[in-house]
Amino acid sequence: MDIRLLLLLLVAAFVRGYKECPKECLCSLDERGRIQTICNRGGMSSLPIAEMDTNTEVLIIRGPRNDLTIGPIFLSLKKLEILRITDSNLPSVGTYSFWGTDRLRILDLSRNNITAIAQDNFKGQEHLDELDLSHNKINGLTSWVFANLKDLRRLSLANNLIEKLAHRVFYKVSKLKYLDVSGNPLTDLPPGVFTDIMELKGLKCRKCLLKEINSKLFQHVKHLTVLDLGENYIKHIDVGDFKDLKRLTKLHLDGNQLSTVVDYAFPTQKSLEFLDLSHNQLAKIPNDAFSHLSNLTVLDLSYNKIHKMMPGTVVPWKKLHTLNISGNKQLDLFPLRITFYNLRHLQALSIADMDDIPMDLLHSFDQLKVLNVSGNHFLNTSLTLLDSVSTLELLDLSRNNLNGFDDIQVWKLRQIKDVKLENNPLICDRCHMGALIEIAQTLSWNVYPICYMPERLRAKPISVLNVTTLDWCTEFDNDLYDMAGISENILLKRGNFNLFAIICAVGFITIAIIVLIIVLSVNRHSAKYYTNEDKRCDGLYEKNIDTLSITGNELNYKFPIDDIIYTIDESTLQSTTQPPLITSFTTRNGYISFDCDYYF
Repeated sequence: MDIRLLLLLLVAAFVRGYKECPKECLCSLDERGRIQTICNRGGMSSLPIAEMDTNTEVLIIRGPRNDLTIGPIFLSLKKLEILRITDSNLPSVGTYSFWGTDRLRILDLSRNNITAIAQDNFKGQEHLDELDLSHNKINGLTSWVFANLKDLRRLSLANNLIEKLAHRVFYKVSKLKYLDVSGNPLTDLPPGVFTDIMELKGLKCRKCLLKEINSKLFQHVKHLTVLDLGENYIKHIDVGDFKDLKRLTKLHLDGNQLSTVVDYAFPTQKSLEFLDLSHNQLAKIPNDAFSHLSNLTVLDLSYNKIHKMMPGTVVPWKKLHTLNISGNKQLDLFPLRITFYNLRHLQALSIADMDDIPMDLLHSFDQLKVLNVSGNHFLNTSLTLLDSVSTLELLDLSRNNLNGFDDIQVWKLRQIKDVKLENNPLICDRCHMGALIEIAQTLSWNVYPICYMPERLRAKPISVLNVTTLDWCTEFDNDLYDMAGISENILLKRGNFNLFAIICAVGFITIAIIVLIIVLSVNRHSAKYYTNEDKRCDGLYEKNIDTLSITGNELNYKFPIDDIIYTIDESTLQSTTQPPLITSFTTRNGYISFDCDYYF
């Protein structure tokens, strides 16, 4: 046994012998040898602090079904460095709750029910390094609320209900480096909100309902290197929006509503290495859209509506090693083949879910290690695309129409560390998959391909098959084969197509019957309205009140069959003319109801 491990076990035994661990908890040493107490069985209404070793350095409390409140109860834990109380339904932080824990560096109160925080909540925590208040119900922040956290470096307020960041909310937190306010309905970030945190390096405001970027927003955080504004409602970016962020290395603008990237959109971002513009509405990338981005190494333009990419766009990408242009079905890649020769250092390329890919597109990529061509309706003949690539380590061929591989293709695939073949209509017989099945046990792939046909082998991984038990060649239904390559066709993959068809048929018949019943009902009602049934009066009968008038205690009703006006005296309940004899009448909600005992 390793000597260090033995020593750790001895220390752990000593710790347990020195003070008994609370029965609700587990006590041990963490990876750094610190005394650790973990209480995660749930159902706690109070913390067993009195039963804990006073030398405890790491305390972790988490649900489920905890219902805790806290106060100044940690005074005995003088050596506490990390405190995590999560998923425990805490309604509030409590005044002076952490007073006396001078060594506390990490405080995690995420995933509780905290609705508000106050300055006194963190009294005595001048040396706290990290505070996590994410996934609570905090609905507002007052000025100076973090003023006692002078050494705070990381702060997460993500996924709360904060609508506005108050003026000077970060007062005296001048050492803050990373701030996360994602998932709050902020809608706007006023320019002066970062005045007190000028050393900020990382800012996340993802899913914050932002509609625009204020050009003065970043004038106080010029050291920012990572900015995440993804999944907002930003429709455009102007040339000067990021002018103050000259040190920016990573920028997320994915999931917004950008329709274009203007020329020279990032004029001062020469240090930018990572740019994500995926899942927007970009239609065209002009020549100078990415000018000055000479250090760009990762670019994601996937799942936009790009139909044209000017050749000059690619020129600055001399250091690019990862490019994702998947999902731009209207983008014509043929004119870009020569342009892509400039991408000599490209190591990862994703061209999934495209309509047409030139077979010679990869000729210039002699360093390519990762290739994603999933969802492209590839047939076996399409694999000639890979002939010029010999350096691949990961290949994604999932969601295509591949049914098998010949000996040469198998030889090429086995050279690749990981190949993804999910959702292909693979035919597990000797002539289609025999060569691959024969070497299946020697493959280092993370997931083994599964069979689609024959039906008796459907959903079985090739690793469990024996070549000698396979059919030579399997006949198959062309229609089912074409459908099998559709993206993530789970029903077909699992062999439940017949069940799916039956369910659809039953649903269609049910809808048709319901529609027929409704039509017949309407027709019957119409027939009743226009036939002699309207001439009867044998019991309670209703008519629209628009066809009558009431004067005093008299009711005048004009029957449509003969235009005779009958006057009924409410006091005597007798008609002043001959039949019908109306015995009573009432009005309600615009209708007249009356009883009579005569047929017209």
